[in-house]
Amino acid sequence: WLTRFGDHLPRALMVSDVPALVHYYNGNDTLYRWEHLRAWLPPLGWWSLFFLMLMGTLMCLNVLVRQQWSDRERLTFPLTILPLEITRPGPGGVSALFRSRLFWIGCGLAGGIDLVNGLNFLYPSVPAIPVKHIDLAPLLFRERPWSAMGWTPYSFYPFAIGLGYLLPLDLLFSCWFFYLYWKAQVVVAASLGWDQLTQDFPFVKEQAFGGYMAVFVFALWLSRRSWRGIWRRVLGRRSELDDAREAISYRAALIGAVAGFVGVTGFFVWMGLPWWLAMLSFGMYFALSLAINRIRAELGPPVHDMHFCGADSILTRALGTTAFAPRELTAINFFWFFNRAYRSHPMPYALEGLRMADRIGASQRVFFWAMALAVVIGMVATFWAFLDHAYVDGTAGEFRSGYQKAQQAFSRLNSWFAARQPANAPANWALAIGFLCTGGLFLLRTHFLWFPLHPIGYAISGSWSMNLVWLPLMIAWAAKLAILRYGGLRLYRHFIPFFLGLIVGESIVGCAWSLIGIVGDFPTYSFWGA
Repeated sequence: WLTRFGDHLPRALMVSDVPALVHYYNGNDTLYRWEHLRAWLPPLGWWSLFFLMLMGTLMCLNVLVRQQWSDRERLTFPLTILPLEITRPGPGGVSALFRSRLFWIGCGLAGGIDLVNGLNFLYPSVPAIPVKHIDLAPLLFRERPWSAMGWTPYSFYPFAIGLGYLLPLDLLFSCWFFYLYWKAQVVVAASLGWDQLTQDFPFVKEQAFGGYMAVFVFALWLSRRSWRGIWRRVLGRRSELDDAREAISYRAALIGAVAGFVGVTGFFVWMGLPWWLAMLSFGMYFALSLAINRIRAELGPPVHDMHFCGADSILTRALGTTAFAPRELTAINFFWFFNRAYRSHPMPYALEGLRMADRIGASQRVFFWAMALAVVIGMVATFWAFLDHAYVDGTAGEFRSGYQKAQQAFSRLNSWFAARQPANAPANWALAIGFLCTGGLFLLRTHFLWFPLHPIGYAISGSWSMNLVWLPLMIAWAAKLAILRYGGLRLYRHFIPFFLGLIVGESIVGCAWSLIGIVGDFPTYSFWGA
């Protein structure tokens, strides 16, 4: 690999000291030797600067959109409901949630399931309660065209059912409906032989990416008056928007966002991207970030992972790897580590923090700078903890998953060099179709309030993680539909504590098993994923 693309790697941002890397890879050594620290400190300093500029840009953008989304449009921020309910003081200083019998029933049910399954993991004689995902494909979809569906699991995660109950009914319906819609697309394509004509047909990821871009455009359009008001405030003119309660002034937020964008763009220009490509790539990244932010603020879906839909994946397919010079391909490949997936994107968490501060009457300024401090501490702690363990236990052995993810990135870069590909016209059409379909759904919902399909459901249902939660969301949809139809809003509110209990119960007991495994240094039950 080094003979193929080694000359194009940004050496200032990487460790080139071979002895230091050998011990990092094999272990049985210590980080706390000067030759090791000297090898790592310069690249860590540069990447820390990049992280700070990236996170600073995201947090400044949050300040610019918070008032519009929270106060003017009154978006509900569903994922803030649980922490606000837990911390809301009630009689005697105890939250009313903890006085609800339904809450403890939900906690006991979900926690009991995880307790039994955890014991089954350690003692197989204890019968398990199957709630984790099981693949239907080997059982039901063995022959073409049905085998084209690939991995099709079902599950009964209690916490996902609890989260689903907090979501709007039309979004719940759209999540599982469009999940099955994507599966139907690949079956039809296989039955007609279209999947043999071009790889990855019908380009679900590209359609989903187009959907996210439509969400971004729609959010900008709805906020157009707010952006005008912000601009007037920045220029010192009379504006209907007041930034006195914001974490920082609109002028500081706008300057910070622009400076951060210029900074991260310049960072990758230094690495080898032409300025136009760096601006386009980060423009796509921040557009996706704002789209995810909007989706979480408005509807709070439990998944938005968008695997392999970053600028590095989309642009190299849309324009073809032949459109990029070797140094440009090498530089854009470094987008992988923060664009491989978006399921843990920091931007919506920070905005939800500002929302909760506003709801409890706390200082947003304090919350903003506390989160900024957390970014710095988390960054330093992660670098330190990873390297400390790596030099003791070896990267390949201790961090198998992280090692595989890094290997994926450079395997991809190697494939780009080994076999240059032209622009993928069908994938580009899929991008356009995804954008137009989502835009059309927005228009239909605007003109027909009864229209049952939510455009955000179209965008997020192509995510990998939707495989794990489509059935829990269907169960939540059926339960919520029945409760609203036969009991109305009053009965819906009555059952909220039960579904919040499902989230809390599974989270506490599931995480307790992980902590027991860490303390005891042995594998335990994992309540989510594999």
